Amino acid sequence: MEQSPQINIPYQQSDYFHRGIAKAIDLLLCSALGKVLFPVGVFAALLYILISDGLKGGGSIGKQIIGLTCVDIKTGTPCTFRQSFLRNAPFGIIFILYLIPMLGLVLAVLAALVVILFEGYFVVSDKQGLRVGDHIAGTIVVEKSFNVRK
Repeated sequence: MEQSPQINIPYQQSDYFHRGIAKAIDLLLCSALGKVLFPVGVFAALLYILISDGLKGGGSIGKQIIGLTCVDIKTGTPCTFRQSFLRNAPFGIIFILYLIPMLGLVLAVLAALVVILFEGYFVVSDKQGLRVGDHIAGTIVVEKSFNVRK
């Protein structure tokens, strides 16, 4: 994997723990959507996973609650829906695997372990804390106190 681009804007890198809590909130929200509004909620949850970081201000509901935002690494502008889709595609794939009858849960758990280990390695080894999805989408998660450019 190539070296991450240097961010040209002042920012406060987000804490790994806070990022994990924000993602957990989002996944709980998706689980509730899927169960309460079944079967339409399942597709709504998948759509939310994919576009959530492109919501107003560059952050999913979990990120907004925790005080984080996802921005373009070069410009500091909020994450777009396209960037959100790119950075969250691995989580969407896990969700789709879960929908497969009988084997879905096993496949989803195995895929989640691979994604979490792989993404976690990149987050802690990259000096800017970027995960693979951030490298692909050109984004970075920062503290909400960062002055997001419009």
